Amino acid sequence: MALASAQIEALVCGYSSDVRKRKQLVMLTAYFDDSSSEQEDKLLVLAGYVQSAEVWTRFSDDWQAILAKSPPIEYFKMREAENLNGQFLNWDPVAKNAKVYALAEVIEKHAPWSIECSISQMDHQNIVRPVGPYDLRFPYFHAFYAVIIKLAQWHRGLGLTIPVDFVFDEQGEIGAEAVLWYEHIKSMQSPEIQAMLGSSPIFRDDKQTLPLQAADLLAWHIRRSKESRNRNEYRPVVEKLFPLIHASVPLGEEYLRKIAKEMSEIPHVGLTQEKKDSVKGLLQKILGRGKREKEENG
Repeated sequence: MALASAQIEALVCGYSSDVRKRKQLVMLTAYFDDSSSEQEDKLLVLAGYVQSAEVWTRFSDDWQAILAKSPPIEYFKMREAENLNGQFLNWDPVAKNAKVYALAEVIEKHAPWSIECSISQMDHQNIVRPVGPYDLRFPYFHAFYAVIIKLAQWHRGLGLTIPVDFVFDEQGEIGAEAVLWYEHIKSMQSPEIQAMLGSSPIFRDDKQTLPLQAADLLAWHIRRSKESRNRNEYRPVVEKLFPLIHASVPLGEEYLRKIAKEMSEIPHVGLTQEKKDSVKGLLQKILGRGKREKEENG
């Protein structure tokens, strides 16, 4: 088994051979764009691809072959390609564009479906953050669950029945806090949608898990295309990425105001707006108290 596809095989090795053949894996990555004032409303796009595990193994080997092709790079990040730093330091722009285009051709060849969520970090900062719990202070949380639930609904509508497993690019504390809510968010869905949701999402290093690099390429170009300052920009690579089957989940101002209203109406929500009194902090206090009581009672 080629090293490039080993990460994909590891994710499904616990399933029966029949399920492995039909298993759908979602490879999603979040590409945060913490922009300056010139970048309008600081748009955040979370985007990714879905394909079968069998296809992802072939994709990974093809992607690795392009990475290794002269001039070689160890991994791909679109931000480094755009700024000609990191893996693209001292590269000729023409060679850089050719490498990016060749990677996009790998995506086109394996035809994964794509899904994305966009949210204004500025609107979130102004509308949701003042009233929301400390644990939910990041717009990533809303984008994270928007793509998960939307994909489950999308697959259900198409008649698919196998649950989806989710793999996201590592996000550190932000990702860890988001995934803590998975079972709760899942329980709030209809039984039909719950059945489409697999085990808790996991986070992986995008330098090792190659489909995450493809999601990075997609997220960067979607974010770029949504910014008004770039509307007249032409990039040939989008002709490879955008025509594929795609679903979009924009979380606009109306959605954010609805969420803010619902949060503000939660009894005692003010008690969770500081880090020391966050939802996670309160749970830890409760669990710690219960453990001490159990120890004291023998």
